[in-house]
Amino acid sequence: MPKRLALPAAFAAILIAAAAAAGEGPPISGSVGDFSRIDPPLPAPADSFKDANGDQLALTDFRGKLVLLNVWATWCGPCRAEMPSLDRLEGKLAGEGLVVLPVSIDRGGGPVVAMYYYQEGIDHLGIYLDPDHGIQERLKVSALPTSYLIDQQGRLVGTLEGSTQWDSPEAFALIRYYLKASKPTAAKPLPVVPTAFTLPALAPTPATPAQRVGTGLSPL
Repeated sequence: MPKRLALPAAFAAILIAAAAAAGEGPPISGSVGDFSRIDPPLPAPADSFKDANGDQLALTDFRGKLVLLNVWATWCGPCRAEMPSLDRLEGKLAGEGLVVLPVSIDRGGGPVVAMYYYQEGIDHLGIYLDPDHGIQERLKVSALPTSYLIDQQGRLVGTLEGSTQWDSPEAFALIRYYLKASKPTAAKPLPVVPTAFTLPALAPTPATPAQRVGTGLSPL
């Protein structure tokens, strides 16, 4: 198994290096050959959606992460075909700063998605719901599944319509390119300027017997 996983990672690194050397932008080929860049990037929609508990979320809640937004439904055959590969992608690259958001438009809501996850052994993906189709309509999704890549600054940088194999070497190369390309540069900390202050006068306290006082670091 380790040898099997090492090959896609090595191939992805080669694709990224080749694209960088050629100055051609992201590596787009193979399973992600239909990926379309959005240049210049556009602001991601502000519409809300829900998690499995019914809590409201927005894409801004994931700012600072590279987001792969996937609009899908359990009744969509091509969606079901690609979902396991999205699960493997999330499991592999979540630690590198990727978040996969499979937003379901199923009318049956969370229970329908949860049952599908259980049947297919989906372990890494969360359950996200858009029963009112707000995001779908805002993005003008015309076919399922459709995926959008949103960079760490909350900008749409690319889209792919239709099912694909998201754990292929080409897909890994594409995702890792954007993980690196859109990673925000850490700002230098501002110098700390001391502020003059005066301690308030303390009222005298009555003398007390000498005591041994221990000192230590607070855990807070």
